[in-house]
Amino acid sequence: MLRGAGIVVGSLIDPERIANDHIRIHALEGQLFRRVVQDAAVDCRVACRIWRERDLYEAAAGILNEPEERVRATLAKLARPAGCPWRAEQKAATLAAWLVLTSGDPQSALHPLH
Repeated sequence: MLRGAGIVVGSLIDPERIANDHIRIHALEGQLFRRVVQDAAVDCRVACRIWRERDLYEAAAGILNEPEERVRATLAKLARPAGCPWRAEQKAATLAAWLVLTSGDPQSALHPLH
């Protein structure tokens, strides 16, 4: 059963507020991809949460009621069975999925810290 979708983004700033054309184009591209995923989630009636990447670990610590260091350590342990180092975006995606699973009904959610 699909429980929800978690989207991790680099920025939530309105691209129109960015003066540099090159940077604004990248921001618009990120906004486009985010909207495509959000629209697909809405169309499929899937709850969707968005986190800014630089705030994700702090948000996770609050949601999971665990210290940020423990959240990071648990993610590092999850990477070992995969047999290769995880890149930052892979860790962020995994953490977003974990938070989506944990939200709603924490009793039935996968909660690897406990």
